[in-house]
Amino acid sequence: MKNLVLTIAMGLYHTEMGAVTHPLLASYAKKIGADFKVITEQKISKTTPHWEKFQIAELFDTYDRILFFDTDIIVRGDCPNLFDVVPPERLGAFNEAQCGGRTRDVIDGLARAYGIEPPRWTGAYYNTGVMVLSRIHQALFWKPEQEIFSFYEQSYLNLVFLREQIVMMDLPYRFNRMACMNPLVPEHRLDSYVVHYAGYEDPDPRKIIEAIAHDVGQWRAAGFVV
Repeated sequence: MKNLVLTIAMGLYHTEMGAVTHPLLASYAKKIGADFKVITEQKISKTTPHWEKFQIAELFDTYDRILFFDTDIIVRGDCPNLFDVVPPERLGAFNEAQCGGRTRDVIDGLARAYGIEPPRWTGAYYNTGVMVLSRIHQALFWKPEQEIFSFYEQSYLNLVFLREQIVMMDLPYRFNRMACMNPLVPEHRLDSYVVHYAGYEDPDPRKIIEAIAHDVGQWRAAGFVV
């Protein structure tokens, strides 16, 4: 079984962010016996680098399972092996619909924009910043010719999950702790295994990098960074 931990970093901002976050991702990959790769070249997308996530399709020619992390993510040293948490026949992701703000209209509107019949909505909307995938999911990542913006590529992937009736596993929020969960759970974000800075309270890129560096320092002081 050949596994990969994958992320994307392009441009000055994400490269600087990756200097803080990637050592934790690489350390986690080593801990769980996976390769680590950073996509740094815009090879297939016509618009934003987010669509480079669809390089996953080609990578499945080499790997059996892929764990994708956005670059604005840190992983604690004691995080369980997500390849063990999510069975290979399921696609693991965090259902951010529980935070509100993602409705059927998002999926239906995008389906119409792509000229396809809107699929039956389950009420779920998955954040694609953390995904646990297997080779059976390869075809989901054939990039569409049109790159229609809807939370970057995220709504398109949700549309595909619905259309193909993918068997999902809802990851607990501790494996993708986002800012939207702050009003809903009492724990500090650093009590989670995986912290994702999407939707961080201060959108200033420098402030986000500073917050990530501060949080990594907190984990290091507590012995959660190896």
